[in-house]
Amino acid sequence: MEREYLRKEAQIGVIVFNPTDGGGDDYKQLSDNVWLVKPRYVIMLASLLREVLVKVFIANRNAEGKDVKIEMIYNYLTGGEFSNRIRYIIESYDEMAKQLDLEKKQAQRRWAAQEKIIQKVTNSLYGMSGDLQGITGKEIIALPTGEDDETELETAKLEEPIITPMKTGDDDDEY
Repeated sequence: MEREYLRKEAQIGVIVFNPTDGGGDDYKQLSDNVWLVKPRYVIMLASLLREVLVKVFIANRNAEGKDVKIEMIYNYLTGGEFSNRIRYIIESYDEMAKQLDLEKKQAQRRWAAQEKIIQKVTNSLYGMSGDLQGITGKEIIALPTGEDDETELETAKLEEPIITPMKTGDDDDEY
């Protein structure tokens, strides 16, 4: 058996036996790669062993050239191509960060300018409202100020509007 096993360069050996007394083990591993099995278990064992052999073959094939692959990776990581790619990535990142910072500063300047314009408009409105109140007294509703803007607007809506008679050309005789 061993000579045949070596001559065929087999990786696994299976001996099929048919016991005459009907007892004993159905299958048994005699050594590392030699199995003793009854006929009814041959197909099951063959399928199992085939699957194992296929997995071993794939593992061996994947391991082939492992040293070469490791050396290639080492050469790539220590070579100029890898460092150039890393340098390019860092430069691109820096450029993008600078561009984003510039856009942020421009937006802040634009917002500040718009805020100043809004402040000028608001100040002009309050100034005009104050001027009109100075001229007419309390007949004109004052613009709300500060945090209580909504409360003042609601209060102003609830008060009765002040109606002042307007002069027309026909009313000259009253004065």
